[in-house]
Amino acid sequence: MKHYPLDLKRDSLNGLLITGIIVLITVLLMLVGLSTSVFDPVGQAMDDFRISDGLFYSRALRVGKSDNVNPGVVIVDIAECDSREEIAALVDRINHSSPKLLAVDIIFGRTPSISSESDSALVAAFSYSPNLILASRFVEDANGGHFERSFFADDVCCQEGDVSFELGKVRDFSPFSVHTEQKYPTMVARIAGTGNIAEGFPRQLINYTPVNTVRVTPETLGDGSILKDQIVILGDMGDYRDYHDIPVMIDGQARTSGINILAQCLYSLQPGNGFKNCPHWLEVLLGILLTYLFCTFLGSPLYRIERFNGLWISIFQILTVIVLLAINFVVFWYFRLNVSLVYWFIGVGLSGLATELFYFIVRRHEKTD
Repeated sequence: MKHYPLDLKRDSLNGLLITGIIVLITVLLMLVGLSTSVFDPVGQAMDDFRISDGLFYSRALRVGKSDNVNPGVVIVDIAECDSREEIAALVDRINHSSPKLLAVDIIFGRTPSISSESDSALVAAFSYSPNLILASRFVEDANGGHFERSFFADDVCCQEGDVSFELGKVRDFSPFSVHTEQKYPTMVARIAGTGNIAEGFPRQLINYTPVNTVRVTPETLGDGSILKDQIVILGDMGDYRDYHDIPVMIDGQARTSGINILAQCLYSLQPGNGFKNCPHWLEVLLGILLTYLFCTFLGSPLYRIERFNGLWISIFQILTVIVLLAINFVVFWYFRLNVSLVYWFIGVGLSGLATELFYFIVRRHEKTD
């Protein structure tokens, strides 16, 4: 069997060309996926595969929910309230309990069937709430979009935060909205003085470790002493329009209320609980770099064997995946940094095909010469 002499310069060039073929194939697959998701393995892989999902799931198996308490946060569920008068009375009870902050994750719209007296009662109750934060949501429309706000937000002394979530599974959130409005979890954490925002990182991973957030209803609130000096989240957990897909199980299902997600965000922002998300552009560059190194030091040297055997590159692919997963695990848990390796997985997955294609062209060229 013929062997070729070691030539690092040639291997580097070959690795660069093979990586270029991989990038070209990936781009073509993504362009095809613009017309139909059936032929979009790249997009499907990026949407469905996250190493952090598995890590949080495995942690959930070892850590009981009761072992982790979400300190300083109480959810008050208004699903049992049938009118705005009842909500106003509940807000009065909350105000008398002296909470640190009242975060209202409800957008009240104008409804002809609701009397002005009901609205006035709610405005009066909110007017006495200290550190009041109301929700707003960005709505896409023909003009690009607008913020939907509670219609009486200007009538009370409050701040507003954007509660909009990304499409698909909710895994992370940005401290600031792309629409200039501050994101709701960030605003709540900063006003309450519990925030630990990672400066310079555009997104923060939601820590989905099982956590026990105290949840009460108007009937179980009692004298309200449980709310003293707490961050109180007021919302309707029975509103299934505000339910979102999540990558883990909460209360036995992988779909939960936006209020639960907000509570998990606040838990994530507390010191020691946060995970920073590596910037997307850096993950792409890292994926290309790792793919290039693989093609240079493992893919290209196999060309020294005249009969190229794809089995060897498959073995090296598996071994390299194991090593990188171990490194990624250490970086995730000990450096609190979530780095997606999906781009490298796509690159190394296509490296066998790209390498065979490259060497097929090279060998045909050598025979022609």
